[in-house]
Amino acid sequence: MVNSVNAQKYNKFSQEIIIDCEHVKTAKMTSESTISGNVKNIDVTFPHKTRINPKKGAIIYFKAPGYNQYKLMIPPGGFESEYLIHFTENQREMARVKSVMSSNVQREQESTASKTQYTDTTIPKGEAQNVVSRDNPGQTALEQTIIRWAIDSDPQGARVFWRVISSVPNQVKNTNETYLMTTPYEETRAFNILGLTYENSRDVQIEIKVVKSGYHTQIKRFNVRQAIDQQEISSFFMLVKQEE
Repeated sequence: MVNSVNAQKYNKFSQEIIIDCEHVKTAKMTSESTISGNVKNIDVTFPHKTRINPKKGAIIYFKAPGYNQYKLMIPPGGFESEYLIHFTENQREMARVKSVMSSNVQREQESTASKTQYTDTTIPKGEAQNVVSRDNPGQTALEQTIIRWAIDSDPQGARVFWRVISSVPNQVKNTNETYLMTTPYEETRAFNILGLTYENSRDVQIEIKVVKSGYHTQIKRFNVRQAIDQQEISSFFMLVKQEE
């Protein structure tokens, strides 16, 4: 569709022209000597329609964020019915626009994250971003949440190992295996995984490995966030003998 800002009655000497731009859809327009009058910084959408006096011609300026100002000169008696304009990038202005856009996106993301903290009722208020760290041990709700660990196997006497597997290693690091004890194993313990928060706990898993001589090793993984909500990590391993 073509939009127009011309709200006046045009005389018989006026001529309609259409101005279009392929790579920019909206701009600010300032014009001189158009039938619409001398206008300044009005918002236009391309393709844009206006009217000129062919005998007088017109000078029209367009400015779009990130681009140099475009000057369209229509000489008296030398007009065309359609004009296609091309903006050139202003690198400094484009960098500023991209910086502003990036800041706006970041603010929206932070706003969304902030709202998420209060819409997720399973997270204690104010705890979504609290991080388990060596500098402030035992101060997060995560470290005060007691998880029941219960691992058993048939036959019993299998060695139990565990380790952390993280999808966000820049926040929570993967760990080496740690030996717990043999099955049946049952204990209550808190999550003191360094870097862990309620928000990133969805991206962290606990891997349990059960090993017994003469039997195939078995591995199971448990999502940390689910374990926090259930306050339990429990499983039974039916061990399979190795073929001789």
